[in-house]
Amino acid sequence: DTSHPFAAFDEDPPKAVIDNDGQVAVAWMTRPIGRAEGSVIAVARPNLEHDGTVALSRIEGDDPTGFLLCESVGYDDDGGLVATWIDGGPAQESKGEIGKLRCAVAGPQGVFESVTTIADGVCSCCRTSVAWLGPETFAVSYRGVAEGNVRDIRFGVLDDEGEDGGGPAFEKNSHTVVRNDHWALDGCPSQGPTVAAMGEKSAWVTWYTEGDPRGLYLARLEPRRGDNGLVRWQTSETFVVDPRKDALHPSMATLSSGRPFVVFEGPTPEGGRALYARVFRGKVLAPAERFTTANRAFRPVPARWGRNGALIAWQEVDEQGPRLALAEWKGL
Repeated sequence: DTSHPFAAFDEDPPKAVIDNDGQVAVAWMTRPIGRAEGSVIAVARPNLEHDGTVALSRIEGDDPTGFLLCESVGYDDDGGLVATWIDGGPAQESKGEIGKLRCAVAGPQGVFESVTTIADGVCSCCRTSVAWLGPETFAVSYRGVAEGNVRDIRFGVLDDEGEDGGGPAFEKNSHTVVRNDHWALDGCPSQGPTVAAMGEKSAWVTWYTEGDPRGLYLARLEPRRGDNGLVRWQTSETFVVDPRKDALHPSMATLSSGRPFVVFEGPTPEGGRALYARVFRGKVLAPAERFTTANRAFRPVPARWGRNGALIAWQEVDEQGPRLALAEWKGL
């Protein structure tokens, strides 16, 4: 797309997803030169003719000046797409603090439709995350804003048709707070969570908080029956990934075994910044491993690769200049 200006910041780079047949979809935010003109989410994927060109769909908000950002996309098992994003409202009113989480679905090669609001009180410049759980269902995680500007991490299971077929909605008794961090902040931390599936009945969420206690965390969520007999999704386990203030921006993928593989930024003994990884092994998180030597490395993105392997892409800088790097981990 060369006709619409591309816009991005730390939590809103282009997103790519792949379906069971190897088809890739890419989503990004486009934004006119003038802030008051609003923005849209664009999604490109191969067209049905497979002639080397792409089908381009655009998602627009109700307000033509609306500020849409922090989109996340996922493929269903039948080639359909689900997209979630934050609508920050009219650009002149959007302060990067509180917005609405919205969702739309598209059939194979179809346009996005059934646009619905699935949550209010969303931290509007923190990354959203979506992962396919099973037929017509997705795990969704985002940072919410509670009373007193408290920022917490929330989770829900999205039904892409809704209980009544009226459009995407969180399943009953699935929408929950992952953990009460008690992080009060006037402004946006630009620190969103990542969610990854572990089968249809379990999911992992990783995030950063400056609440009490501060640090990087990993939580497992699953449906459990309470004393009242109701089955609700809730946090079953929480692990500390790294308690340091300067350990930031965790991201995650689940391996073919369903175990989480978390990568993140952290300080080095030399005074720089490197990337570290921790994998769940033997029901505990294995010790962190440093896998970069550059004096500054940031924004790692992991992806499942083969049997219990992973690929990680990231940016780094040293005396040779800036570059993109890629590593393969085997036998995790």
